[in-house]
Amino acid sequence: MSKFEVEKDIEIPAKRHGPSKYPWAEMEVGDSFFVEGPAPKTQRCLAVCAGGQRRRHGTRFTTRQCENGVRVWRIE
Repeated sequence: MSKFEVEKDIEIPAKRHGPSKYPWAEMEVGDSFFVEGPAPKTQRCLAVCAGGQRRRHGTRFTTRQCENGVRVWRIE
């Protein structure tokens, strides 16, 4: 028996996309920005964010680990 109650007919709220702390919308192809932090964790976070930008806006980005952080480039 589950400790969670199953509920029916609960409406799914619309997805909300607030303002990003990263400058995705300001970037043109060839532009980049740097994020300081532990590279593997920071790179995974940025890659997920970049994927969301691609799905919503059709823009493409790539990330690379650098000394002391990660750099993100707009490639398309």
